[in-house]
Amino acid sequence: MVNWREIECWLPASYLNKLKAIVPAHASHGPDQCVLPEADREFSVAYAYNALCEFKTEASDNHWKQVWKLQVQERVRCFIWLLVHDRLATRKRINNMHMGDPYCYHCGDVIETALHVLRDCPLAVRVWYNMVDTKYWEIFFNVNMQQWVDINLRMCFGKEDVKQWSAAYWATTCHYLWFLRNKMTHGSDNVLPTRPWDEIHMRCQLYAQLVSKDVMKQQVNKCLADIRWKVPKEGWISINTDGAAKGGTCARCGGVLRGEHGEWISGFSKNLEVCSAYVAELWGVFEGLKIARARGFRKIELQVDSQVVVNTLATDRSGSSDGWTLVHNIKRLLELDWEVSILHEANSVADALANLACLSDGDMVVYESCPPQVRNCFHADLF
Repeated sequence: MVNWREIECWLPASYLNKLKAIVPAHASHGPDQCVLPEADREFSVAYAYNALCEFKTEASDNHWKQVWKLQVQERVRCFIWLLVHDRLATRKRINNMHMGDPYCYHCGDVIETALHVLRDCPLAVRVWYNMVDTKYWEIFFNVNMQQWVDINLRMCFGKEDVKQWSAAYWATTCHYLWFLRNKMTHGSDNVLPTRPWDEIHMRCQLYAQLVSKDVMKQQVNKCLADIRWKVPKEGWISINTDGAAKGGTCARCGGVLRGEHGEWISGFSKNLEVCSAYVAELWGVFEGLKIARARGFRKIELQVDSQVVVNTLATDRSGSSDGWTLVHNIKRLLELDWEVSILHEANSVADALANLACLSDGDMVVYESCPPQVRNCFHADLF
C-alpha cells in the first residue's frame, strides 16, 4: 500500500490524483512492456512524450491555423497568439516576477489578468456592449479564458448592423483594448476616445479594403537591362565606379575613366579592408572624381553602380551616418568649376577592377593602361 500522507506535501493534488489511478508496479505483473494508446502505432519518443503529457495536438494545430489565418494586420495576429498562450505582460504576470503590484490600473482593486483587461474591465465591457449582440451576452461574458478564445475564433457575436463581424473584428478589438490599457498604464495621455468601437470598425474595414484591392500584394515588374558601357556626349569623359563588401571582409572599390570613343584613360582599384557596401560605393565615386579633377577634365559623366548613392548625391540628404564624411567630400568636389552628370549604371569593367583590389597588398592601385585581368570585359563593352 502507498502511504499518500508521506508524499502529499511534495506533489500537487492534481498529480496525486493521477498517481492514485495507476496500479502500483508489482513482480507478479510480469516483465515491463511498452504500451501505447494506439496499439498499431510505431513507438517514438515524441509520441510517448505527448501521450504522457496528454497534449491535445489537434486542438493546438487548430488554434495555430485559426490564429494565423485571421484577416488582420500581422501585429494583431502576433498579439492573439500571445493571448492564446497566456503570455501577455499583464500586471499579474509581472507581479509574479516580483515587479510591481498586480492590480488593474483602472479598477484599482481587481487583479489584472488578460481576461480582465480584454473583457471584464469596465472599459472593455463598454466596448463589447456596443459591438456584441445582446442575445450573446450571457455566453460571451460568462466563460473562462480558454473557452472565450475558442468561441470567438469560431463564432460570430456581432450586432446585426455589423454585417462584417468575424473573428478578425474580435481580434482587432482585443488588440485595441490592449493598446488603450498600455496608453493608460505607461503613457502621459489618459484621455480615451469617446467611441472606441468606431475606431475599431474603421480599422477592420480599411484592412478589408486594402486586401480586396490587392494593395498589400505589390507586384514587382522585372525587366532585362543591358549592362554595358554607355557612350558619353561629345567632349565628355565617362567614369564608371563600383564598390562591394563581402561578409564583413575585403571591402573594395574600383573604377575606370574612358573617353567619348571608349579609349582607356585611367583605372583604379582600392582595398578598403572592412566597411559597408554603401561606403565602398562612395569611395569609388570619390577616388574617380579626384583622378578626373587632377587630370584636368571638366565635363564628366559619372556612372555609379548604386541607386542609393545616386539619390544621396542628387539631394540635400547626407545619407547613412557611416558615409557622412565621404558624402560631404564628394559634394564639395561636385561644387567646383566643372560639369558632372550623375547616372545609375552598372559596369562589368568597374566591377572587375574592384575585385582586383582583393588581390593587391597596397591601399590603392592606379592603372594607366588596361590590366590583363579585365581586358576581355573592356573590349566586350565596346562592341
